[in-house]
Order: sequence, then C-alpha cells, then structure tokens
Amino acid sequence: MLSVQGNKLLQDNSVFVPKGMCLVGSEHFAPVGLKDPPCNSWDGQMAFSAWNNADAEITALKQWGVNTVLLVLSQPTLANPLFSKGYVAQTAAFVERALANGFVVIARMDDSKHAPCGCYPNNGYITQQTVDAWANLAPALAAFPNVIPDTFNEPYLNPGSQTLPNGTVVDGWTEWYKGQHQLIPLLRKSFPTPRPIIVQGLHKAMTWKGYPGTIKDKAIVYASHPYSFASLGSTAAWDENYGGLMAHTVPILMGELSVDPDPTLYPVFSRFLAYLKARQVGLIGWVFDSIGSQQMILKAAKDAAGKIKPDWDWGWAPNGSGVILQQNFK
Repeated sequence: MLSVQGNKLLQDNSVFVPKGMCLVGSEHFAPVGLKDPPCNSWDGQMAFSAWNNADAEITALKQWGVNTVLLVLSQPTLANPLFSKGYVAQTAAFVERALANGFVVIARMDDSKHAPCGCYPNNGYITQQTVDAWANLAPALAAFPNVIPDTFNEPYLNPGSQTLPNGTVVDGWTEWYKGQHQLIPLLRKSFPTPRPIIVQGLHKAMTWKGYPGTIKDKAIVYASHPYSFASLGSTAAWDENYGGLMAHTVPILMGELSVDPDPTLYPVFSRFLAYLKARQVGLIGWVFDSIGSQQMILKAAKDAAGKIKPDWDWGWAPNGSGVILQQNFK
C-alpha cells in the first residue's frame, strides 16, 4: 500500500522513490463501440495495443529499471456518458496488468483537445469536466492499492493576475486552489488519507514559486515537470521552482521530463539527476510508447511503405539522454 508520511512517499512503510516512464497511448484509446473517432491518433492506438497484446513493453520497462508507469488519461472521454464506461473498464484492465507486473501506477487526468470522443479546447485549468471525469474513474481504481491519482496535467495558469479564456481575471494560485479544492475531497472518497494524491504546479507544472500553502491535506505529492532544468541550471533555481524549498515538509516529484539527445545537455542532465537522487525525489520520463515523441528513445524504424513501425518492433532502445536516465534508474 502506498502512503505519505511527512515528506516521504512510502510503499509498505518503506521509502519509495518513483522511477517511471509515461505511457501516453492510453490518452488516445478509442472506447469499445466508437469507430474511427475524430482526433484519434494512430500512434496512441498502437501504443495501447502494444501494452495490452504484447509482453515486450513490460519486459523493456523492467530492463530500464522502471518501477512506476504513468498513464495519461483523456478527460473529455471519461466525462462523456456515451464513452466513459468502456474507457473506465479498459483503463482498469490496463492498471490491473501493470500492478500484476509489479509497477506502481500514476493515473493522470489530461484535458487534451485530441480526445477519442471528439475535439475539445484545452482550457488548461480544472473545470466541471475534470470533476465529472474523476467522478467516473476514481471508484474503479479505488480497490487498487498502488495507484496514485494525478489531479490535472500541466495547468496553464501562472503566478499572479491573468485573464482566463472566458474573460475572467483571476489570480493564478487562487484559481488553481479553487480547482484542486473541488478534486481532492472527491478523490479522498476513493483514496483515503494517507494514500497519496499528486497535484502539479503552475506554468504547465514548471513552477511552485509563490505557492501560498493553501492545501492542508497531509498526503499530497507536489509535482513539477522540470523542462526548464537546463536553462535554470543551478541548485538554488531548481529548489525555488521545482518544490525543493518545500521538500523538508512535503514529498515532491518530477512528474514528467524528456531531454533531447543533445550531448551539450548531458552534463547538466546528469547533475540534475544527481540532485534528485540525493534528495530521494522520483522522476517520470517522457515517453515510452508514443511513436511521435520518444525523446529519450531511439526513433522508430519505418517499414517498406514508409510508415513507422509499431512500438513493439523497435525495442525501446535508449538514445544518449536515455542511457543516462536508464543508468540512473538502475
């Protein structure tokens, strides 16, 4: 059972440091009964099929030293009463297989406009659709002890005053808290304390600067997507933006990161990984199963017709940055 104690994430009462990869294909999965859905991506279909029909991806994840898989889930599809039941059932089966193979699962809600049940705008902040999606999904995952809900992916809100797409002027952290305050009590019905719940910071999860400490729940994991790690470059800047200043009291997580295979980035990437390891902070790599964007995996080969081969044909071999991550995981 996963739990939070102080500033540590625990699994069966021992410190647990996530070493993860994202499986983005689940976001694009077409529920049963939905044929040729608009905005659905071929790579997502292949990725989801790879997981459910082949053991190769599971074997490759284990060879990388992965102990956590992150599922990106479609908020519009989960909130749509026409398709949510089938999507929930397939997600639960996905989760069950991951847990049976020893992985912890992070289930992350995403309001991507490229949803299997149609095209939607990216609001970039929590809406009633987010609440409806979690209301449909959370009870189906409640019985699984090693699942962590991640409330909402990459809030577009920024610290300070800003104008929402609907014209409303808001303070970023105040609007962020209003949304989280809707979701956390809802999720606690299925994931009671001390089970962890992940929340992401502002500016697409790249900063915790100015966070006023409004969440009082004691089993929250505070996540960043530290894509600016190289430009920030220093321990002090990483602490300020990625939650390091909070890490003595709450658990933090680097919830998503890819690094281009650029040798000039390797020294600072290695230094950043050492920074995380010294603080027992977990990291989720992007991405393990999407044919379109494997920044830490060698690009997929193409078949004779010029079409990219499905994931399970290209072996999940790391590129230069992937080698560094793989060594860190092991």
